[in-house]
Amino acid sequence: QEPSGFARELRRQHLVECLSFLERVRGEIQTIFRRVGKDKSAEFDRCPLTVKEADQALAFADARLSEDQRFVYLVRGFGRQLPQVPVAGGAADDDAQRLLLEFERRVVEDGGGDPKLLHCCDKAVTKASVAPRRLAKLRERMQQLSDDCQLVSAGDFL
Repeated sequence: QEPSGFARELRRQHLVECLSFLERVRGEIQTIFRRVGKDKSAEFDRCPLTVKEADQALAFADARLSEDQRFVYLVRGFGRQLPQVPVAGGAADDDAQRLLLEFERRVVEDGGGDPKLLHCCDKAVTKASVAPRRLAKLRERMQQLSDDCQLVSAGDFL
């Protein structure tokens, strides 16, 4: 089935915004390169880029990006996999399970509840318990990347 005109326009706008962001990052990297004396525009795509330079370029290209959002771009831009997070186990899961049981107890005390609501709540609590561990692992991966003094070409990062 053909997407509606509205859906096509949203997709087009998303693509334009992505390309615009990419161009802003490219421009910021070029500015940083000029500042540190790497101003060889003909060889821009092959010029080595440090983690710190890439982080600065992302921050200048979009000041609204959180540190964790920049970390996702950096980890992926330097050719690393985003961390996998185990779904079960740990104190966060224990807290999530306790909250879910309390919610279910209250629903039963109030005369029952919609099973779909209970299932939805269960999924939300599980996702919420995974988020802090996912961020911790992302920050660990970013620290490893910084510690390794990794370099990547500007072209490969973009």
